[in-house]
Amino acid sequence: MWCVLTEDDDLDVCRDEDVSFFSVSSLEGGSVEEEVVSENFLCLVRPTQLLNCSWWFPVLHQDAQLSVHISVCDHSRTLQSVAVRSDERVGWMSLSLEAPATSSVVIRFNVTVGNRWTVYSRSYDMEDIEVLAPPPNISASVADGDLLVAWGLPHSRGPTNPSCFEYQLDVGDQEAPRHVRNQLTYREAGVDPGHAYRVRIRTRVMAACQQDPHWSNWSQPIGGFASRAALRFHPLICGSVNKVF
Repeated sequence: MWCVLTEDDDLDVCRDEDVSFFSVSSLEGGSVEEEVVSENFLCLVRPTQLLNCSWWFPVLHQDAQLSVHISVCDHSRTLQSVAVRSDERVGWMSLSLEAPATSSVVIRFNVTVGNRWTVYSRSYDMEDIEVLAPPPNISASVADGDLLVAWGLPHSRGPTNPSCFEYQLDVGDQEAPRHVRNQLTYREAGVDPGHAYRVRIRTRVMAACQQDPHWSNWSQPIGGFASRAALRFHPLICGSVNKVF
């Protein structure tokens, strides 16, 4: 069961200078396996400017109450926030962003059992949790026996250096996706002139430029094209062309 908290229940986490990455505080001051607990949180910013945060606490006491606060911060100033209270161990929240690219996100969990409580806080730079859109301006063709694919530099809140991006190309030939780094073109020689290729691409920031990067969705396929030679000489394709005309 979930309920939305009032403003009085909200925590001004943006003013908390102690939340730089991951922190835990407890009424009893007990030890906590921080590196384990911190893996139970995940926040991502989608290309639609939607912030999605999810969590799971599989070992919480059965009587535990969980309140979740998500704040979008510009340094110590709160730009947006949302909060809920729940007795469920697994959940997620979404927030439509209106914040600048330089902002950060703080997610805070307050776990209470009777008069005992523990607070878990996790801070993210917005650029480190961005999931990119597929690359723009994708073009593909087959000429002189080579498959030629080109695309534009992805839009990113963070890095803009082309060397920070990697790509996977699926050309619809039942083979594993091709992996490309540090460039905006791909050439594959000796392709089947009779195959109607359907190219799609996805991208992500490389791990050297972003913490824990995630792949974008696949682009819409550019499809059904074959080489001009195949259209002239491949009997199956020529047969289908004759039927059209």
